[in-house]
Amino acid sequence: MILTKKDSLSLLCIGNSFSDDAVDYLFPILKDHGVKELHIGNLYIGGCSLERHYKNIKENIPDYSYRVYRYDGLDDHPNYTLEKALMERKWDILTLQQYSGHSGIPDTYADLDKIVTYLRAHCPNPDFKLLWQMTWAYQADSTHWDFPLYHNSQKQMLEAIIKTVKEKVMTNKEFAGVIPSALAVQNLRASRLGDTITRDGFHMSFDVGRFLISLTWAYTLYGYFPISEIKTAALPDKVKANFDIIEKAAKEAVEAKF
Repeated sequence: MILTKKDSLSLLCIGNSFSDDAVDYLFPILKDHGVKELHIGNLYIGGCSLERHYKNIKENIPDYSYRVYRYDGLDDHPNYTLEKALMERKWDILTLQQYSGHSGIPDTYADLDKIVTYLRAHCPNPDFKLLWQMTWAYQADSTHWDFPLYHNSQKQMLEAIIKTVKEKVMTNKEFAGVIPSALAVQNLRASRLGDTITRDGFHMSFDVGRFLISLTWAYTLYGYFPISEIKTAALPDKVKANFDIIEKAAKEAVEAKF
């Protein structure tokens, strides 16, 4: 649990398509959980790596898409800079993640500490908390171009991601925690649904996959709460039919010691 009060939350994701997967259901989940003032920003570029984020910071490059979720609606803004999004609000939470194909490659994390230093120096809220999303391993039969880096082995990829997060992220004391999306996905793959929760072998499915990741984020932020609280969101039938195993997968991921 990262937060204890539910009066308000401003959260900015600095990510890529995997952060887009992650926050798709996060707003309605947190709304139904009772967060009264809620603002979620997702600043992303498909396939964006830490190296590219740092280049964008240094050169103030406006090539991000910026999606904002609020109680009064959802907006999409093109051609954003990281600096512009960062300076818009006194963010409570910032999140970072690596490009999925490089998530288990330690040498690709060389710019992480420099990004963190920049965020700490420039965020309007000096007391913001920084979280890391541990992205998931690819589906076992994925044709993703970077899967050969892990010998096309889901097990090897997951082990590499966990090891790299331990070595390159958790050693940086600026991080308040890790969002264990990788563990939640693997937990659900071990259920009756099997290895079927991506839409293309690596991105989450638009129903169960995305809902699972959003729930894992919610549990990381506020601790476990019954999934039955989520009443107003328009959820797909496949999500409703699998509430029990989705809840279990997310809860056990957040509770796990890795």
